[in-house]
Amino acid sequence: MKKNSTKISIPDWKFSCTGCGECCRRWHVALSEDEIKRLEGFEWDDSDRIPNEVTTTINGYKYIAHAKEGHCIYLNTSNNMCKIHGRFGINSKPKGCRIYPYNIATTFPGNISVIGRFDCPAVRQNYGNPISSSLKTIKGYVNEMGLTGGFDDYVLDDLSVNEIRIIIAGFIKYLLDAIDLSSDRKLVASIISAYRLEKLDADFLKQIDVDEIIPSFFQRSINKIDLLKIKPLNLPERWRFLNVFISYLRRDEEVIGKGMSSRLNRLKAMSKIMFAKGNLRELGKEHPDAILDKNKLFNMPIANLDDINWSLYINLVKLRLESFQFFGPTYYNLSFFIGLKSLLFSFPLVLAAAKWSAMARYPDLCCILPEDIDYGVSVIDHNLGRSALLGAGLFTTLVRQMTVPEPYVRIVNTLINGRS
Repeated sequence: MKKNSTKISIPDWKFSCTGCGECCRRWHVALSEDEIKRLEGFEWDDSDRIPNEVTTTINGYKYIAHAKEGHCIYLNTSNNMCKIHGRFGINSKPKGCRIYPYNIATTFPGNISVIGRFDCPAVRQNYGNPISSSLKTIKGYVNEMGLTGGFDDYVLDDLSVNEIRIIIAGFIKYLLDAIDLSSDRKLVASIISAYRLEKLDADFLKQIDVDEIIPSFFQRSINKIDLLKIKPLNLPERWRFLNVFISYLRRDEEVIGKGMSSRLNRLKAMSKIMFAKGNLRELGKEHPDAILDKNKLFNMPIANLDDINWSLYINLVKLRLESFQFFGPTYYNLSFFIGLKSLLFSFPLVLAAAKWSAMARYPDLCCILPEDIDYGVSVIDHNLGRSALLGAGLFTTLVRQMTVPEPYVRIVNTLINGRS
């Protein structure tokens, strides 16, 4: 019998379920035909209060139904436990419920990578047992998912596996882990480096010792930060950024209403945020409930910039890089360099979300607290590589326009220091 040669890579991170019930309240789980039949075949007592209709249809696909209060119909709200799990065991739950919060993906042929999703509170807290301790369970999920294939030549940008590994290691060692750089300079230097690397011919990289030039290459990127012209964000750039930002906050699972009235209400909510005063809560229940003028997002400086701890966000980026979950199958099948820049664009998005959260608390003073960073990382990571809307050509084009170093610096600088 031929031994399975698939290699599963799991970074050094932890996860143990805390029973918060967030995953059962916020998201709808897609179902296969077999899972629908299994759910419909379960026998329940009247005291379990399971409705007759256990599925709902969203945009033509079947999902587990939710109660009118918003939570999954199988959630026991008194203890945040799953009724299916309690009555029939974990293996009776739909695949989407069992696998969450693991993000499991093919990378290089014969390789699978696994990370925890940062929209799960326990993953963000790095709480519990090492994810690697669940390797046996994860192997079962890999077999159940039937993952095959891997990166094709197109997404590799003509780079070898070794070259990609060296480049990623350089980003982490010389930029993201640099102790003498502020977080905003780390990310700006990263976008400059990604831009410069993309401009280099792949044949040139093959002719030199990439490992040898990496330290000086990244140092030159750091030196270039102060040479960039820092101007205020212009109106077209503000429009592009807000368009992408709002779309990141709009969850696919929230788009349940398919009637014209529901569509108009969503468009109205997004238009108010784009052009007037709006409330993010209208895009989802996890967002701040405060009506704010979008101009404050760009005009108000951050009062406590030097005191902000960005380690949660930096860890998210590092895990994505180490697991290769920023291009190819996990990221709209984008090529290496475009995917790398798109991942780095998550910094101004998280920054904007954290800033909006802070201003919702104190509208006249932007003081970002740890809970604001936690919120920003959670809501932006939810759609990183997962939203059909953000995978469309319009949004990938907008992100490419904003990840050229000068516009990127203008966005970050304006969000941090306000409009000068």
